[in-house]
Amino acid sequence: MYNPGDTCQHAAAAMQTTVAGTTWWNGHTYVPCPAQLYLSDVLLGCPVAGYPPVNCQFYGVGPGQTCASIAGEHEVPVTSVTLGGLACNVPLLSGFDYVLVYSSNVSVGNITCTQRPG
Repeated sequence: MYNPGDTCQHAAAAMQTTVAGTTWWNGHTYVPCPAQLYLSDVLLGCPVAGYPPVNCQFYGVGPGQTCASIAGEHEVPVTSVTLGGLACNVPLLSGFDYVLVYSSNVSVGNITCTQRPG
C-alpha cells in the first residue's frame, strides 16, 4: 500500500530492499521503478545479493524521527543511515519506512558499514 507522494526509495525501504531491487509491473512485465508512483501501482521488492550487509540492522522509523535523529540514537554519522539503499536525505514516513543503520566495518559492493563508537 502506497501513500500519495511515495517514491521508489520509500517503497524499497518498506520492503527492506534497495531501489535497484524494486521493480514496477507495467501490465506486461516488470521494469525499473518509475520516478512517480500512483496508488494503483504494483511493485515487487526482490532480495539483493549482499544486502543488507552483515552486522547492519533495519530500524523502523517512528513519529517525528529523521535520518539525523536515528543516526544520533545509534551513535553513527548520518552517512551510516540509508533508505532503500540510497542516502537518507529525504523526509521519513513513520510506520512505513525502514532505514538501514550501518554499525560495523563491512564493505559490500559500494556500501561501507562503519564501526559504531564505543
